Amino acid sequence: EIVLMDVEMPNMDGFEACAALRRLRHGQDTPVLMVTGHDDVDSVHRAFEVGATDFQAKPINWALLGYRVRYILRASRTYRALKESEVRLAKAQQMARLGHWDWNISEDRWHFSDGAYRLLGFAQGDCPADRQAMVKLIHSDDRDRVIELFGAALRGEGKYEIEYRVILPDGTTRVVDEQAEVSFDNQAQPEYVEGTLQDFTERRQAESRIQYLAYYDGVTGLPNRRMFSEQ
Repeated sequence: EIVLMDVEMPNMDGFEACAALRRLRHGQDTPVLMVTGHDDVDSVHRAFEVGATDFQAKPINWALLGYRVRYILRASRTYRALKESEVRLAKAQQMARLGHWDWNISEDRWHFSDGAYRLLGFAQGDCPADRQAMVKLIHSDDRDRVIELFGAALRGEGKYEIEYRVILPDGTTRVVDEQAEVSFDNQAQPEYVEGTLQDFTERRQAESRIQYLAYYDGVTGLPNRRMFSEQ
């Protein structure tokens, strides 16, 4: 759960050992506490540069060291639990075909979850990072409606939900349901928007098939086909 490491060691010093540990897949998140007689600024800086979690200079205050170890372990366990929760959330979003996005308005900075990247047909990191580029993804027949609702939310309505079509980079059209909420600062100016996108394409296609079959059965008088399609 934790590595306590001296800087002065045979064959490989603590800085090299810590850097090597960080290169291992299972060692990237392991907390490392360096214990050493080197208390100069350069040594401390180098320790953190190679990935040390904390730095304890000698002579060792054993009571303080115990508290530091307990604090690091508690923080590490919290971090691992958070990562596990994020993995479960990502899997749930993937199953639900759900993506998350947010926009820091003052910095004009966008962030998209892996699910949002998949839904919009982009590789991770390649999704458009500005509002105008995002607007261009919206089907031209739905664009004005989305812009109007989004603008109303920024002007004070705060929340919105809308269903519209997007055109993926490969030309595929998908139906998405978007829900978002705007946060405002003390001057009632919009500062942050957070939202979700969910893929409704197959749901709408299934509904269209059911409606078609229901219409067909109504014309031909075949109720069993309608019952089967609804099931």
